Amino acid sequence: GDNIYSLDIDDSEILQNSIQEIGSFDTLYFLYGFTVFNDEINDNVKFDNSHKLGLITLFKLLKVVQKQNTMPSIKHIKIITGNAFKIYNSDVINPFSAEIHGFIKSLSREYPNINISCIDVNFNNKEKWDKIVSTIIAKEPHTKGLDFAIRNNVSLIRKMVPSKIQSTNK
Repeated sequence: GDNIYSLDIDDSEILQNSIQEIGSFDTLYFLYGFTVFNDEINDNVKFDNSHKLGLITLFKLLKVVQKQNTMPSIKHIKIITGNAFKIYNSDVINPFSAEIHGFIKSLSREYPNINISCIDVNFNNKEKWDKIVSTIIAKEPHTKGLDFAIRNNVSLIRKMVPSKIQSTNK
C-alpha cells in the first residue's frame, strides 16, 4: 500500500533524517494555510506564524529533499490551500493562504520536470472531505504550476482570459 508520512519541520536534523529514512517518493502533498482566521488580517503575529509554517516550511522541506538527492524521484508536488480563491460571492478569502501562489509559479519554472500545482479547497464548507481528498489525489498536476479550486466537488481551473479593451474616442 501507499506510505503516508507527516514530518516535524522545526528541527532540521530530524527533518533530514526523516527524508533520508523515507528514501525516494513520487508525490509530495503539502497542506498550506489551513488556519482559522478572522477579520484581523493586519495581525502581524498571525502573518509571521502563517509564513513560518507555510512558505518557509515548504522552502526548507524542498531544500532538504534536494540536498538528500531525492528530488529526481519526485513526479508531483501538490500544494493544498484553504480558501485562497474567491470562487463564489459567499467564499471568504484566507489572506494567509494566498501568498503561496507566486512561489508555486517560480517553483514550477525551477523544477520543470516536476508537475507542480496548487489545489484550493473551501476549508469552511461542509463538503464531504473524503470526496475532496479523492479529487485531490486523482487531480493530475500541471507542469506550469496551474491553480485549481475544488468547490461543491467540482474541480475548477484558474485561467487568464483575454478581454477586448474598448477604445475611447476623445
